[in-house]
Amino acid sequence: MVAIGMTWQRLGNRLRQQDWKLLGVVSVLLGVFLWYATTLTPYRNVGQDSFYEVSDANTSNYQRARIGDVSKEGVAQVTLLDGYNSGSKAEVKVEKTKSRELSAGDIVLVIEHSENGGDDVVAYVDAWRLPVLAVLLAVFIASAVAIGGRQGAMSVLGLLLSILVVGWFIVPMIISGYDALIISLIGSYIIAGTSVLISHGWRVRTFISIGCIVGIVTLVAVLAWIVTILASLSGIADEAALYLLIDNTQLDIRGVMIGGIIIASLGMLDDVVTTQVATTEELHKTDRSQSPKKLYAAASSVGGEHIASLVNTLALAYVGASLPMVILLSMQNSPSALLAFNGQYIATEVVRTLVASIGLIFSVPISTLAATMYYARRKR
Repeated sequence: MVAIGMTWQRLGNRLRQQDWKLLGVVSVLLGVFLWYATTLTPYRNVGQDSFYEVSDANTSNYQRARIGDVSKEGVAQVTLLDGYNSGSKAEVKVEKTKSRELSAGDIVLVIEHSENGGDDVVAYVDAWRLPVLAVLLAVFIASAVAIGGRQGAMSVLGLLLSILVVGWFIVPMIISGYDALIISLIGSYIIAGTSVLISHGWRVRTFISIGCIVGIVTLVAVLAWIVTILASLSGIADEAALYLLIDNTQLDIRGVMIGGIIIASLGMLDDVVTTQVATTEELHKTDRSQSPKKLYAAASSVGGEHIASLVNTLALAYVGASLPMVILLSMQNSPSALLAFNGQYIATEVVRTLVASIGLIFSVPISTLAATMYYARRKR
């Protein structure tokens, strides 16, 4: 308790009055957000729409329910929380494998429908996870603002803008039939030009970072396009890609795969490039008379350590995201390890990791050189 109190005191000393006001405003907004998130429901009266979903004959049947008790046979007693029958009791059949995960008080998603023209039947659909996700999001935002202050709040705004670009520009344009590679590249340029500017402020080193990121993202896109053609990768490496192709036969699955590589690389490039440019500027401030060669060597030394850790991080991130599929492939009796790596799925993951890593490696000398050329000319 003493250690926690000392940590809180040090944090309070670091925060300026403006930071405390910002933290207060964010806390109020997060409180309103959490209240709203806990009342979210998929239930809609017929014809009643919301900003996040359009009501139809099927949507109104989905509703939340609170578990009262679950029998060993997989029958749950629930209390409906939405709709005309809110507050009424019902019995819901749950698969025995899923019933072990449920306990009294849990909120679940159910659907009410007529069975063979008879009485309405309530069926179990899934767990209701949105409140937990909302709390996790609130903790993330509060942590970023409490520790990072104004810059942390701006980084959250930059992240929000990035998500909006992906959700409202990249994805709809690809679904509409536009070239996935070009749209992903344009979206990345928008994110680099706006999100990075919001997160890091209106400064010279921010504009240097944006220029470097745009150039390196273009390099990653060209390299990924060349490699996917040479390696004969179609982009159909898992069930998600296959379902996309079934639903939309005109969709460029290979372009979608390359777009994923571009967007994934963009997040890492933001970290590496902005850090390198900032490092070069700070080293220049310590000794404005040092030669460009010496400044470049000092900044590159820091960048080398950064790359050594990030390349490993990137590879582990890709492996972790695809771990279930990797385990499944390992369990299958393949006649040769070479054939396993030659398969579409693992080859695609290897290309993703290596192309993004090459982009990260080149980001250090490119961003360091650009920053050195600018700052070395500004001697006192």
